[in-house]
Amino acid sequence: MKSFFFVVVVGLLTLLKVNGLGYICKEHIVVKHGDRCHLYNDAPDPDYRIKYSEIYNINPNIDCDNLRSGSKICIYIDNETKKGLARYEFEEYKIKKDYDPKKYTCKELAKELGSTVMELEHTNFPLLNCRNFKRNLVIRYKKDGKYTPDFSNSKPINYDYGKEYSKNLKTNY
Repeated sequence: MKSFFFVVVVGLLTLLKVNGLGYICKEHIVVKHGDRCHLYNDAPDPDYRIKYSEIYNINPNIDCDNLRSGSKICIYIDNETKKGLARYEFEEYKIKKDYDPKKYTCKELAKELGSTVMELEHTNFPLLNCRNFKRNLVIRYKKDGKYTPDFSNSKPINYDYGKEYSKNLKTNY
């Protein structure tokens, strides 16, 4: 089981390097009551760790502070089929070097690009921080505005390690 998750995590890292966002989800975790993103990120065994950047980049609409039981977190995407590869296409936008942060906010940028602030921040995590907008930063966005993963043919993966970790946290603190 550990080796399976190791393969998934290595696959995710590989996909992130080719900007695998806006994709067709192949495998996902179903959130259980009490799950939090930090449980996946801080898991003591590296084979079970899923970094925040992976969670955010692959799931741009996720709210890690408010996970709901039954919601899905995609952990493995389709990067093999023509349709899956087509979902990787992102546009690039360069933040002008002469922009005025008092007049041009992340909210205005998101509106201009047909996205939400959260989608832009997560898609470009950790580079884009709307509290500290950087000049000349090149960000990625979906021209069609479709950031929500397609779970229609996705297979749920049993991931109870976060639950075990949360039990340990409760007993150790």
